[in-house]
Amino acid sequence: MKTSFCLGLLVLSGLLFGCQQREIHVYTAPKDVRALSQVSPSQTNSPQWTAPSHWVSQPSTAFRVGSFTLPGSAGEADLAISFLSGQAGGVLANINRWRGQLQLAPTDDTGLSQMTKKLTLKGESVLFVDLTAADMKSRMLVAIWEKPDGAWFFKLMGPAPTVLHEEKSFTQFLESVIWP
Repeated sequence: MKTSFCLGLLVLSGLLFGCQQREIHVYTAPKDVRALSQVSPSQTNSPQWTAPSHWVSQPSTAFRVGSFTLPGSAGEADLAISFLSGQAGGVLANINRWRGQLQLAPTDDTGLSQMTKKLTLKGESVLFVDLTAADMKSRMLVAIWEKPDGAWFFKLMGPAPTVLHEEKSFTQFLESVIWP
């Protein structure tokens, strides 16, 4: 009884003397500019490219140096060009993240060698990744250029028929990339 009375008194005092302020306060914090600059390449290291005329250029974002929408009868595909400084998380970690986007299970180093190949474009080694979702509806093609200051990712993702139709254009696009 004494415990119940003390507990009731404690709850009552909390209600009576608790926070009297009933307004909701909204605060705006500035963006961490330092974090965004870590993923932005210097303007002098940015490549130039020539996109096919039917690709629709999209605005760049904090994480996309270039962006295109590729039209297709099965639906639009998306091409994202991004840069990550340093090791960029490593190839295996990135591929497993992309596999997750396609609802595929993670892989290991052995599986990695089966889904990647090295290409030589303009005398430079490029790692090429080709992933298809288990339901065969989505496909992703990624070219990874490793540079001294970080890695460049050219990632094409969309409905499998659209990506298949654009595969040759994507390869030609990659061959058009000019490095400073």
